[in-house]
Amino acid sequence: MRLIRLVLTALAAVLFLPYTAAPAGAQGSVAVAPVVPGTPRILFAGRPLPVPSPDLAPYRDPRDRALCVAPESLVLVGVQCVLDIMADTASLSTAEGGRTTVRTRRAPNGRDFVPLVEAMEDLGAKCQWDPATNTEHVRAILTEVAMLGGQLRIKATLPITATVVNRRSPAQVIVDVSGAELGRVARVIPLGLPNVSQIRTGQFDGNTARIVLDLKEAAGLAAPLTQPATLLALNPLPTQPPPIVIQIPPQAPSDPPRPPATPVPPRTAPTIISGITFRHVNDRQAQIVISAGRAPGVRSNLTRDRLTLDLLNARLGDNAAAGLAAAGHPLLRAASAFALASGGARLAVELTRVVSFSVSPQGRAGDLVLDIALPRSAGGRLAGKLVVVDPGHGDHDPGARGVNGSYEKNVNLAIGRALRDRLREAGANVIMTRSDDTFISLGERSRIANRAGADFFISVHGDSSRNRATAGSTVYYHKRIGAGRALAQTIAERFADMGGIPTKGVRSDSVLYSSGLAVLRNARMVAVLVECGYMSNPGDCGRLTSPAMQGRVATAIADGLRDYIEGNPDGDTRNVNPRAGGAAQESTPPFDPGPGAAAPGPTEQPGDNPPSDSAFQSFAPPE
Repeated sequence: MRLIRLVLTALAAVLFLPYTAAPAGAQGSVAVAPVVPGTPRILFAGRPLPVPSPDLAPYRDPRDRALCVAPESLVLVGVQCVLDIMADTASLSTAEGGRTTVRTRRAPNGRDFVPLVEAMEDLGAKCQWDPATNTEHVRAILTEVAMLGGQLRIKATLPITATVVNRRSPAQVIVDVSGAELGRVARVIPLGLPNVSQIRTGQFDGNTARIVLDLKEAAGLAAPLTQPATLLALNPLPTQPPPIVIQIPPQAPSDPPRPPATPVPPRTAPTIISGITFRHVNDRQAQIVISAGRAPGVRSNLTRDRLTLDLLNARLGDNAAAGLAAAGHPLLRAASAFALASGGARLAVELTRVVSFSVSPQGRAGDLVLDIALPRSAGGRLAGKLVVVDPGHGDHDPGARGVNGSYEKNVNLAIGRALRDRLREAGANVIMTRSDDTFISLGERSRIANRAGADFFISVHGDSSRNRATAGSTVYYHKRIGAGRALAQTIAERFADMGGIPTKGVRSDSVLYSSGLAVLRNARMVAVLVECGYMSNPGDCGRLTSPAMQGRVATAIADGLRDYIEGNPDGDTRNVNPRAGGAAQESTPPFDPGPGAAAPGPTEQPGDNPPSDSAFQSFAPPE
């Protein structure tokens, strides 16, 4: 079901609304889709946050009442969003230099949304809720006001909108910045410029920051603008002009008129992908650079032999993918880019093995860099690797109680012992955190692995839910660490091959706890926690207490670890399991970096530096 949801999500059409700067004296407007009465109103830097379609309307998460918005809405106000549906995260950045990563929330309609207040405050904005008007104000913070020669420079944490009034008597220029507050900006800035004596700043009202230029003789501000700093040129003022409104790109919409009964939101012109180029960094790392006028939204999907990036509301320019012809690398079989029938474009990378990856803005505005690397501790063979197997719970900590009266601690131990045997059969060295019904603290479990200098840490658990219909295995990795995600992916795909117990795929442990799971957080090696099935589900529980299924689960985990280390035996995600009968022919040899290259280099793991997480509580099963 998760695979079906991911496919449907990637194929969903994304509607965007155009932003049009209002000329002097004109009423600017943007058509927006109608939303359900009572939906929270959001003012972003003084303008309404656009809602492209009713299914993208803001909502409040019933778990903690967090106000959630669609990534598509944030893209329209100049916030770049890279959505990772495998990790349940969104990486947000602005042209003003802000950057953060937050966990996404799953809306009732199955779409991925972003917690607004957490994301905006991480980007340096200030959020204030007004219950009387059901409105969330997202205000930019001014961080710099200065004169550079004959230009006024304004910096803020978010894109801003400024209204400028040029006065002859007294000779002044007044700049009102909507939806903004003064930060640590000096209230009076003395200047010795030929025509500007000083700059005064203040808070005109709760939603408007005011900047006043005291002039020696009348002049006016014109508006050639640049990002991330806003530069307004001070020119001679021949006549008294009317007030002008300057929208600082990316532009925000004006207050919308009352929508018609059945509006049809127009699409913006898609982002044009001008070029996609390949970089061979070294035999352990490669990069693909996507160049565009503005960075598109991204949805990613990783399997052990394929990585895809869907570029939302984007169109490939002529010969844009010509640079992929040079995509030769030990980690890649091929790379291609093509248009999607549902709109947008897709970058598809065929892999020789599972990889770590990250997507981030880099270089000039609009560029995205896909960084692909050999995961940490991968390469070579499973034989000789040191693996710590951690059966969860034990002794007075029984874990979840199964619907048939069994205890999770016993299931974990049985699977852990079988996994130990499978790994030793393959030549791996194995340490058990517990081999019998004893209690080991959470901190001690990872310390055992750290003291031993293990290559891998695998914690075995059973899941539980109040809903007895919930079923399936899940493999957790720590936050956004790419190596952990890659190992979780190969194990999850082996669970899918195994059958019997449905698989729910992989998830970041930050969806459970803001700091992640303790046994993964404190492990210094590549680590995953495998929830093998639900003790609360009659089907899962009956199978997990069967010795035959316990052996199959252990084999799936061991084979997933082997896939991570050695690569895909035949390049097929449905390859034959040699222990289950039949032979797997190795048409592509496992990636081996060669002697002396077992330890990863400093650039091998672009995703292994997770940002700090802010507090979030989802359901909280025992670790």
